[in-house]
Amino acid sequence: MKFASLATMTLGTLTLSLALALPMTAAARTARSSTTTSAATSTTTNTPAIDLPASPASNLSASAGRRTSLNWDAFIDVEGRIWNKEATALLPDHGATLNDAALYLSKDFSRATAVVDLPFFSNYSGSNNFQFSGQKAQAYVQTSFGQQFGVRLGQYDSFFGIEANDSIARFFANNGLMKSLGVIPYTHTGVQGVMNADRFTIRGQIANPNSAGSIPPSTFPELGGQVRFDSGAAFGAFGFQYGRVRTDAPEKDKVLVEFMGGAAVEKITFGAQVDIKKSPLTPGADKTGLGIGVLGTYQHDADLGFGGRFDYLKDMGIVTSVPAGNGAGAANATAENALLLSFGPSYKLEQDLTVRGDFTLGSLKPQGGTDETVFGIGLSLVARL
Repeated sequence: MKFASLATMTLGTLTLSLALALPMTAAARTARSSTTTSAATSTTTNTPAIDLPASPASNLSASAGRRTSLNWDAFIDVEGRIWNKEATALLPDHGATLNDAALYLSKDFSRATAVVDLPFFSNYSGSNNFQFSGQKAQAYVQTSFGQQFGVRLGQYDSFFGIEANDSIARFFANNGLMKSLGVIPYTHTGVQGVMNADRFTIRGQIANPNSAGSIPPSTFPELGGQVRFDSGAAFGAFGFQYGRVRTDAPEKDKVLVEFMGGAAVEKITFGAQVDIKKSPLTPGADKTGLGIGVLGTYQHDADLGFGGRFDYLKDMGIVTSVPAGNGAGAANATAENALLLSFGPSYKLEQDLTVRGDFTLGSLKPQGGTDETVFGIGLSLVARL
C-alpha cells in the first residue's frame, strides 16, 4: 500500500508512512473511515511523486487504545495506451485498460494494527475480467516497541526502488522496468524489523524470494536489509537481498544489491537507483545483471507538473521472469537488455482527480531475441474515492 501520492496516510489513529514522496504529493491527506468520512486535507500542489520509502517511525507506532472502526481508502486509474508493436508479454497494456485500482482496509488494536491492500486491474490475457490481488497485494500486522523499534509480519511492500507500487502514488501511470520486469520485488512475505536512530533507519527481514507468497521447493528463505539516511531534502540508501537456490547443480547464490538516492530543490525532485542482480534460475546465470533507473519531476504550479524517467537494463535476462503488467499479467516476460525514456505532463483537474499522459521511446531485447525499437503514448485518469 505504498500510497506515495498519499505520502503519509492516516488510517484512524495510525499514521502509515507508506512512502516518503520527496516532496510530498498533492494527494497527501487524511484517509476515510467506515464510520466517519471526513473532509480530506491535502497539500495545495500537485507535485509528482518520487516514491522514496519513508523512515518508519510513524508507520510502526501502534495506536493508543482499542478501536472498533474499520478504516478505508480506495482509488481507480483508467488508461488508454497505444504501442507501435502488437501486445506482447513485455508490452501488455495495449488499448483501453483499468490500469490500476485498489481498496485499502485497516483496523487498530491496542497493541498492533492490521492492514489489507486489495489491488485489481485489467487481465491482459484477452478477457475483460479484472485481475485481483497479484504480487502487489498486502496483508500484514505491525506493532512497535517504543519509538525506535518495530516489527511487521505478513505480506508488505518492498523497500527497494524509487517508484511506488500503486499508480496513484507515481508520476507515470506504469512502473519503470525495475519492477515491471522483476529486477526488484513488489512485495515481501515474511517478517521485517525496523530500528530508527536519529536520521538513520535500519531494516532487516527474513522473507520468501522476490514477490513469492510461499517458498518453492528449489529455494530457501532470503535475508534482506536496508540502511537509509535522511537529511530532510535528500536521502541515500543501500539495500540487499541474499538467498540460496537448489538446482541440478550445486546450490548457488541469489543476490540483489541496490544503491538509491534522491533530493528535492524547490520545484524540482530527483531520484535514482542502481541495482545489481544475479539469479541462477534461468540460462545465463554466470552473468550479473545491471539495472539503472532515474526519475525527475518539475512542478510548474499548483496543478501542472512535468516528469521524465530513464530505464536501462543490461544482461537482465538472467533474473527470474515475473508476470507482466501491474505484477499480475497473464504471461511471463523477461528482457535481456532494455533502454526506455518516458516523459509527459500531469494535471490536477480538481481535488482527488488527476489526468496524466506520457510518451515512451526506446529499445527492448527479449530473452534470446533481437533488439526492437518501441514507442508508445498513454493517457491516464486517476480518481481517489
